[in-house]
Amino acid sequence: MLFVILAWCVQILLLSGIGWLVYARLCHLNSATGWCARDFFRSFWIGWGVLLAVAQFVTLFFPLKGLCLLLAGSVALPGLWWQARAVRARVATAAAAPRWKHYVFWILLALCALRLAAGLGMLGWSGAYDSDLYHFNSVRWAKEYPAVPGLANLFSPLGVNSTYLLYAAIMDHGCYYREAAWIVPGVFVVMFVAQLLWTWLLETAANQRTRLCASLLLAYALLQVCDTVPSLYYDRPAAICLCLAVLELLHLEPASAPPRETLAGLFALLLLAAVSVSIKPVGLVATALLGALGFVLAWRLPQRAAWLRVLVLPAALAAGMLARNAILSGWLLYPAPHGQLPVSWAVPERTASVEPGAVMHTVRNGYAMFRAWARQPGPGYLEALRGGPWQWLRPWWQKNHHAVELKLLGGGLLFLVLGLLPGRRRAPAGLLHFAVLLTGANLAFWFFTAPDLRFGEGYFWLWFALTGTLLLLRFGSPRHALERAGTLALIALLPAQPGWAWPENIGWWQIGHALEANYHTVQIHNGQQPPLYVLVPDGDDRAGDIPLPNTPYPQDALCCRVPGDLRQGFYVKPVAVTPAAN
Repeated sequence: MLFVILAWCVQILLLSGIGWLVYARLCHLNSATGWCARDFFRSFWIGWGVLLAVAQFVTLFFPLKGLCLLLAGSVALPGLWWQARAVRARVATAAAAPRWKHYVFWILLALCALRLAAGLGMLGWSGAYDSDLYHFNSVRWAKEYPAVPGLANLFSPLGVNSTYLLYAAIMDHGCYYREAAWIVPGVFVVMFVAQLLWTWLLETAANQRTRLCASLLLAYALLQVCDTVPSLYYDRPAAICLCLAVLELLHLEPASAPPRETLAGLFALLLLAAVSVSIKPVGLVATALLGALGFVLAWRLPQRAAWLRVLVLPAALAAGMLARNAILSGWLLYPAPHGQLPVSWAVPERTASVEPGAVMHTVRNGYAMFRAWARQPGPGYLEALRGGPWQWLRPWWQKNHHAVELKLLGGGLLFLVLGLLPGRRRAPAGLLHFAVLLTGANLAFWFFTAPDLRFGEGYFWLWFALTGTLLLLRFGSPRHALERAGTLALIALLPAQPGWAWPENIGWWQIGHALEANYHTVQIHNGQQPPLYVLVPDGDDRAGDIPLPNTPYPQDALCCRVPGDLRQGFYVKPVAVTPAAN
């Protein structure tokens, strides 16, 4: 567990140092302008975005070896030094928070960090299905090779492009080798909890809507504290980034704030939204709406070409994502069947094969199966492919109608109706209305694409927090009394949260490692010389972290673009397509 906390400290220093170099330059921060905690949080998240944007382009040409981590550390050191100078010259805020709030902040943060570290510091394997299926392998490919053309032809999930896995590949070196699933997830939850607590309790510059939304989002953050286990699933990191982007939106005061603060808020907002999509594009609709609003607000700033300054890094993240998609799969929006490129390594659109696992090697059939599983998880998921929406909507409702996410949706709808009733409001709610709109539109997008509740979990909580904020603003409340009552309730109820029990089998200075599955060697009979051999896991489709190349579904149509050279990538021999395969 202490080993996990040490890894978090290293990552926080690394990312905040990198981020400060960009953030301070963008907003003209120096020892004369001072420093506040919001600057620290912004520099951390901006540092993550900068590192991901650079990693996407580096991995096109070079593997993410340990040298990349050393170079990132060397860049972070001057940033930390300049940030320390700004801290020493910090400018006092207009009103300091009461001392008791500082004590509450540190006590709650320490409790959450210790519980999270205990949950991630368990010995043994991760036990996360998709991590053993392809996450660990994606990390290993990124560390050993540059982006491999047509890698999705070897095993289709390997073509799923997520910057979260690239970040794991950067951190998975040295004494942390094969332990990314233990040291990577918790750092972002810790920073998420810390920023929400600080915004709610300590930030004197936060407006009322930002503080209320942060307090309601704390329930989602505590759920992650209690429910995080060693894995490389990236649904929650994507949701965290979008939640923080919305908080930056609510914090904006374009009419009254200094242009420099507005520019900093817009930059953090757009970068966090872009990072969310680069991790997993479930928040695509919300990001598009945020991007449109951010561009309009940036265009109105008095600074010359301010819109260009706030868009360059988000645009780099989008370009890197499209470039990696094009190389790994030959499709711009893989695994969605859109944007096929005329390259030899493009994953086939359909297949006529009826062999087990063959549909996993095509885009349209694979995407249809993915959506079918999201709509109707379980043994009968293929039934969702037949008929219209009513074929799967009723089983989906029967399975999920008791889920907390749908209760959050219903509660949010009630809050929205009550919050929009005519009446006196204590604060302007224009940006809040826009945030509610984009979250609702994103939930509709999630439902019609892949309505698995775990994919949309964070967006339901965000919907609940935003509509609850709208309701509280509508009626007004004695703010300070509510904050004190909420703080005491959190301290009292924290140990009673589901899953809060102290985990067993905790390692203090030793943690688990990626699974090494049993496997056998299979020769691919494609007629190439030298022949291609792949490793196939025994008795399961989860390969864990076994040597490369491996796949649970070997196919004889698979070929090396240059026989004997895995770096040059893979392609699949064309096969005849029949109408029955559609």
